[in-house]
Amino acid sequence: MCIRDRISLGSENPKEDRKVLDLLLARRVDGIILQAPQATHKINDDYVRSLAEEVPIIIIGRQIPGLEKQCVIVKNFDGAYLATSHLIAKGHRAIAHITGMLWVEDAAQRRDGYCQALRDHEIEVVPELIIEGDFSETSGSQAVDVLLSRREAFPFSAIFAGNDQMAIGARLALYYRRIGVPEEVSLVGFDDLLGTQYMIPPLTTIRQPMFYMGLMATQALLAIFSGEPFNLPVFPLELVIRQSVAIH
Repeated sequence: MCIRDRISLGSENPKEDRKVLDLLLARRVDGIILQAPQATHKINDDYVRSLAEEVPIIIIGRQIPGLEKQCVIVKNFDGAYLATSHLIAKGHRAIAHITGMLWVEDAAQRRDGYCQALRDHEIEVVPELIIEGDFSETSGSQAVDVLLSRREAFPFSAIFAGNDQMAIGARLALYYRRIGVPEEVSLVGFDDLLGTQYMIPPLTTIRQPMFYMGLMATQALLAIFSGEPFNLPVFPLELVIRQSVAIH
């Protein structure tokens, strides 16, 4: 049995990612666990569905219509709601949000969770405080530049970034502007990437249970091989409190 346990795709060129997958098929692997978030590339759903017709596949980080049973997903809405509610609990009411590309379901769900948390706490959703990024550090930095250019008209005391990479970029932009975190602006990310605990200050973020997601994906793939039924759970998320949020 030839199994490639996990492939992480993140090339800027979707054709390169397809070449990797085509190479695996040529090697006649028995199954693929595909970490393929929409946020990192634009391999379309049709291509992933075509893969699933040739080889058993479990997808991490992306929902594919028609393959929902084989997708490992997390509660993005709930995680964003939790992050925003934490900022509100610390006294923040003017909270900016840097989204990923909103054509990506994860980004839209996180934006919606942010908005719902504000509404549930009777805080107005201000469109000018929502900036669309692309999940990269650069877009996080650029989003902060836009927010600061609007700050006189639309002040904010906290930023919820839709992933940790954008939070890292936002932190750098605030540093260049000599704006203290969390003394002047609190900051929350999403994902709990390795290294965020070593940022200055360490980043408060939402943790995805990546180990258990991978474990369940592997068990599901083995169940397919043996013809047994399987049911992938929807994974809850955890707020990791560090030092990037202050009481407002």
